[in-house]
Amino acid sequence: MVRGLYIGASGMLAQQRRTDILANNLANADTPGFKRDEAVVASFQSTLLHRQEAALPPRAQTLPGRVAELSRPLTLADFQRTPLLGSTLTPVGPLTPGAEVVATVADRAQGGLTFTGNPLDLALNGPGYFVVQTPQGVRYTRHGVFSRDAAGFVVGPNGEYLLGTQGPLQIPAGAREITVAADGQVFVDGQAFARLRVEDVPHPAALVKEGNDWYIPTPAAGPAAPAAGTTVNQGYVEQSNVNTVREMVELIDAVRQYEINQRLIHTEDDLLGQAINQVGAPR
Repeated sequence: MVRGLYIGASGMLAQQRRTDILANNLANADTPGFKRDEAVVASFQSTLLHRQEAALPPRAQTLPGRVAELSRPLTLADFQRTPLLGSTLTPVGPLTPGAEVVATVADRAQGGLTFTGNPLDLALNGPGYFVVQTPQGVRYTRHGVFSRDAAGFVVGPNGEYLLGTQGPLQIPAGAREITVAADGQVFVDGQAFARLRVEDVPHPAALVKEGNDWYIPTPAAGPAAPAAGTTVNQGYVEQSNVNTVREMVELIDAVRQYEINQRLIHTEDDLLGQAINQVGAPR
């Protein structure tokens, strides 16, 4: 029964984490370029239970051997090998102590493109990311809302510099027209000026999600390269890929799952109280 309390508590913690992720998705439903997160819930590693009163194999009859045999981790192979070779040790069966959120995975599906007409609003159609320079280092982003600061640099909403192949983009003073081609080539007043860094990595799931809609490149993500088949759309903004109806349905499901685990704890607590106060009471 005590084990049931742990199972219920682990389920509550998993659903609480799932609720936090879904709430964050809903909060960023209107954030340009935002990619929704999804919680991956799985059971803890199963433990194989054995009846320990059974005889041990001859090789483990010494005291150190007996301790090693009883304390070593038992695997699924042990369960399939019943009874164990040279022993009458009888498996009872596998047991899992509950569930946990083992990973948070970003859904990298393309968001819809919305026309704004702003020449420094840029949207990527296809895989890959804009490369920006932040005080913390180089970051990737799909947030394509940019503007010019007082010095002429093209910056994002948090002051990060948009990078081209030659460094941060700084538009000359007095420039009248800025054009960005589909391949990322930047033209100022009809003259080729720079090319945007639009990059992708072999394993985008290894990118670490950070605040401000930034992604941190990691060695596990692999070497960056120009994004293949991706076009830059000037005057457009990529919307988030959050479906608010779907997120609300999943949020309701997470809350109900949380309540089920909560009731499980109450039931286990009642049974434990009866076992102590009634079953074990002298008669």
